[in-house]
Amino acid sequence: MRCKMKDEELCKLVIIAFGIAIVALAICMFCLLGALVCIVSLPAEEKSIIVVNKTTDLFFWDRDYIILGDDGNVYHTANIEIYNDMKIGRKYDIKTKNLHKCGYPSDRWTIEEVKIPWYGYRK
Repeated sequence: MRCKMKDEELCKLVIIAFGIAIVALAICMFCLLGALVCIVSLPAEEKSIIVVNKTTDLFFWDRDYIILGDDGNVYHTANIEIYNDMKIGRKYDIKTKNLHKCGYPSDRWTIEEVKIPWYGYRK
């Protein structure tokens, strides 16, 4: 590759920095793909919880629906229908995954399905 800049050394540094950035991006994509494969292959655990409290969290453009269970765990879902159907003080059977097993830095329980008494399982 031929440099058109006046300073050849500066041009070489720009090319090296660009190469390092591409390698770092490839490593990040590989790590994200590995985490996604882990999350998909992780079996769901069946639990029975009583909803103690609910709230939402807005993180940039993504909204996270947070449910506190009587077992002390905080459960997350991206599904507003699950969030709206679960009422405080009621007991629900849920299928959940703990993303801590996939390298997440702490316990992060996600609700995959919830059994609504009048509806059945909602995903």
